Amino acid sequence: DKKAVMSQIVKDILFEVQECRVSGNALTCRTTATNKKDDRNIRIYSYRFNAISSRMFDNSSNEQSVSSIEFANKKSNNEYVDHMLVSGVQTRLNLIFEGIDIKANKLALLEIVGKEIASDNVFKVQFRDIPILR
Repeated sequence: DKKAVMSQIVKDILFEVQECRVSGNALTCRTTATNKKDDRNIRIYSYRFNAISSRMFDNSSNEQSVSSIEFANKKSNNEYVDHMLVSGVQTRLNLIFEGIDIKANKLALLEIVGKEIASDNVFKVQFRDIPILR
């Protein structure tokens, strides 16, 4: 049974969802980001005042904000995590959601919100219909 990797290019960064898997009451979405341009610093938001943050909606339309983010070897504070994306290098980007509905079997929407730090350009990456593995 092959896993379908979902991918999308936003701001010349290739984002790929490897899998979203439940362990206990936490859901971890394993994704990667590969920079297709010159090296640059990227911020991924777990919370941003007055703006939409990284979040998910399950197949019952329950919304859950991300609890924590792992970007390469760095973990988010309460608001974000910064990391330099080296050109051409695939970088681990895991999003962890706690307290999800145990009946959920699919993510209707996974939304990653970030920005290019140098230009201050905010972007959103959206993936739909992601199966939840157990």
